[in-house]
Amino acid sequence: MPYINDTYANIKNRLLDWLQVDDTGGNVSSVSLDLINRAQAWLWGYRAWAYFITTSSLTLTNKAVALPADFGRIVRVWHDSDSDGKPDFFYHHKGDVARGYELRDAFLKASGHAWTITFYSNPTYTPKLEYMKLLPDFAGSGTEYSYFPGELILRTAQMLHYGDAEMVGNEYSIVKDLQAQALRDYEQSHQYVNEDSIMPINDDQGQRVEIDSFAMDGSTDGYTNNYDPSYDRG
Repeated sequence: MPYINDTYANIKNRLLDWLQVDDTGGNVSSVSLDLINRAQAWLWGYRAWAYFITTSSLTLTNKAVALPADFGRIVRVWHDSDSDGKPDFFYHHKGDVARGYELRDAFLKASGHAWTITFYSNPTYTPKLEYMKLLPDFAGSGTEYSYFPGELILRTAQMLHYGDAEMVGNEYSIVKDLQAQALRDYEQSHQYVNEDSIMPINDDQGQRVEIDSFAMDGSTDGYTNNYDPSYDRG
């Protein structure tokens, strides 16, 4: 059974064996489908998962643009003036005139959310939106692969089910501990993996700041250092 390529059908069967209930009873048409989708939604909202984050270039009309259909939450907004793929300038929600924007949601009960970004000033370069994508619900038919490991989905679904039943005691504690362990294992293997430990110094616009490097006698050694001097590059 693969760790990160499990299917909905496998997760559902394991959950049903644990639930030992009629999957089609009550007002919810499928208890297992409902719990698995709720578990997936709970995990999606738990953290800005690195592999869910994507970047989209924004084409503005009158300083505004509708956000992508799979938009879930903003990570950051920036532009890349030298086309090296790295941010050179950051925009902030309700920031100043040069660097600010407003996130607006024209929500309607009939149609749901409709997110737009409106900048206070026309950006000099094409702004880029770094955001966390939404994860579609399982439909419960056909072959559907799970983004999260099946064990993590299963344990989260069990935890939510016990929460609905307002259960307390050893059984709930065991399930909660197993869910926390599965979540910890997933975080350790998929979040902040192989990150650069060196911390560059940036100004309030995201531009790299270079500082003089000095020898032990106080004299400059002739080059600039754009890394935090508290970190030794070895």
